[in-house]
Amino acid sequence: MIAKTRKKKIDRCGSTLDLIYIDICGPLTPTALGGYKYFITFIDNFSRYGYVELIHEKSDSLNVCKAFKAKVELQLGKPIKVVTLDRSDEYYGRYDKTGRNPGPFTKFLLECNIDARYTMPCTPQ
Repeated sequence: MIAKTRKKKIDRCGSTLDLIYIDICGPLTPTALGGYKYFITFIDNFSRYGYVELIHEKSDSLNVCKAFKAKVELQLGKPIKVVTLDRSDEYYGRYDKTGRNPGPFTKFLLECNIDARYTMPCTPQ
């Protein structure tokens, strides 16, 4: 008799907007209608509700994230607490002679008091 493997329990946060996973995917081949090459996903850990936005360039991710933040915080009446994203350049910034130079995305998260958790690039949540 073969025993069934047990599913690993997935840890969930206690409420919506406690933890949001953000990832940029692409480039799309062929490009989508309108010339979109990439898409960005936002997934809420608690509800598993997902948002997908098409973007032309990775550099558009900051404006899309600002719009997403404003939209969901208005709808739910509470702030985003933590985001998980990879350490890719569009989020994290680049090294310079003085050390780590945070990019505009990281600065935006700091200004909004959103805790950023980073994973390695190209790894799933």
